Amino acid sequence: MQESERFETASAEARSRVRRVLVVDENAVVSGVVGELLNHLGYHALLCNSADAAMVLCRQARIDLVLTEVGLQLDSGGGFIATLAEELPGLPVVVLTGWMDHPEARAAEDGELSRVLFKPVRLEDLGRACQAVLEAAPDA
Repeated sequence: MQESERFETASAEARSRVRRVLVVDENAVVSGVVGELLNHLGYHALLCNSADAAMVLCRQARIDLVLTEVGLQLDSGGGFIATLAEELPGLPVVVLTGWMDHPEARAAEDGELSRVLFKPVRLEDLGRACQAVLEAAPDA
């Protein structure tokens, strides 16, 4: 089976059990585009443009994966990714960033987070990352 066929099969499997992916980016255009890509891949994308709104949603709804920009801060002063890890330790987090030198992006590359993707992200790379992280999640 070729790589593209495996990717298409994975996308079809994702559609059969729709997974909810929360996209968190302060730029509404970016979150909207990423949300459309995820919907195209068969995921149900939920969009938030602030870390505080995202935390509320994570606490109240079933979220299978969080896809977030690095460096987002809560109004309380805490970091969004650190707060997620503390409050919801089993929730997979993928960092999507244009800041290659940001400490949270480096931490993701070092294995402290599920995965890091750099903007601009290709549809296939986004799909593969989501699939791999969700398959590795404890309740996959």
